[in-house]
Amino acid sequence: MTLQAHIGVANRMGEARAVATDSAWSDIATLFCSITPLTGDERIEAGKIIAGVSHNIETRYRGDIPIVAKNRLAFGARTFEIGAVLNVDERSKMISMLCRENQ
Repeated sequence: MTLQAHIGVANRMGEARAVATDSAWSDIATLFCSITPLTGDERIEAGKIIAGVSHNIETRYRGDIPIVAKNRLAFGARTFEIGAVLNVDERSKMISMLCRENQ
């Protein structure tokens, strides 16, 4: 899996603005992870059926790279938004990330 960070783009006044394209993400590191599906749901938003799947993704703790909730993970053509990052047992050995797969 590839850990990716969002690239901020500044407007003319120097304010950061979000860019909603795949090219607005930069690779930070390659991680060896385990993926466990937790739940799945379907809902209707703006007249469309939206399917969501939540996953728990675990990797070894790495102090050299920031793994934060505003990052995402890429796995082939799949991407996962990181919702929460947990230091398992507060021992700095494993990181558990609660994620939502983008559809």
